[in-house]
Amino acid sequence: MTVMTMPATAIPNYQDVARRYADAWNAHDVGAIMAMHSDDTLYHLHGEVEVHRGRKAVTDKFTTQLKQVPDIHFALKSLYGSGDHFVFEAVITYTRNGEQARFDGIDLITIRDGLVVSKNSYMVKAE
Repeated sequence: MTVMTMPATAIPNYQDVARRYADAWNAHDVGAIMAMHSDDTLYHLHGEVEVHRGRKAVTDKFTTQLKQVPDIHFALKSLYGSGDHFVFEAVITYTRNGEQARFDGIDLITIRDGLVVSKNSYMVKAE
């Protein structure tokens, strides 16, 4: 009798995915950001009505956002998660119209096979 074994599928560590994702955002590299998204990805910045669905719509939204705040930076405060999701808490800073802005933000990110399938972002102006 021959015994067949299935190869082990490596499930990416959510912490590794989260750190690479944050690095891509801090590099302002839409290509690197989107390389980490699935084809059926979605993005919702809560407070805005529209939910962006699919690679093209999400790419367009991220490109627009980065053009509006080209010096945006995410400083990690905390990171929690498990196999298929993580919560990334950060202090977000950028300059807009010559004014420094600072926000507290949380991203709830769902991953599948190491790719982002949904990104729900919540921000509030820091005191």
